[in-house]
Amino acid sequence: CFFFSSRRRHTRCREVSWARRCVQETGLLQLIKKDMVKSATLLGGMMPDESAFPSCSFQTRLIGFGCCCGGGFLLQIFSLFTLGNLKTYGVLSIIGIILMITASIFLMGPFRQIKMMVKPTRLIATLILVACIIGTLIMAFALNNTALVVIFMLLTWGAYFWYVISFIPFARDCAKSVFKGCLLSLIHI
Repeated sequence: CFFFSSRRRHTRCREVSWARRCVQETGLLQLIKKDMVKSATLLGGMMPDESAFPSCSFQTRLIGFGCCCGGGFLLQIFSLFTLGNLKTYGVLSIIGIILMITASIFLMGPFRQIKMMVKPTRLIATLILVACIIGTLIMAFALNNTALVVIFMLLTWGAYFWYVISFIPFARDCAKSVFKGCLLSLIHI
């Protein structure tokens, strides 16, 4: 697509060849294609990522995902330096969170992203994340209260973390047990 003109030079790497061989041997590519065809029939003939960079290779879309996540994370870090100006802090940090959320559009497309955000397993996490984003903006612009803005930003980061780990199988159970273990060790101290 727009980053690399030739695919040949990227396949010389041993890890890329190994990964490609694993995908071909396991039949994972055929399963992914079947899933995409199934999704296309549900979406009225449109592939899930048809409107999100269909001509780009997976590697290019992975780079776009990384750039969005990295840019969002950098905006989060830079926003901490503007904590004196609440409006700038609120806007930068919220743009950073939104960039990090929308980064997965590069990988799965906008329709599948929205469909996965409202699945029952992560609907509550999505709603809490949206509520925290709106709360942060309200605290920064309407109330102009530093303590409440920081509290809502911490809640937003927690909600984003919970939203992200909802995509990893059993990650929320693991996070709950780690949190519970940390609380119990603090109580026993």
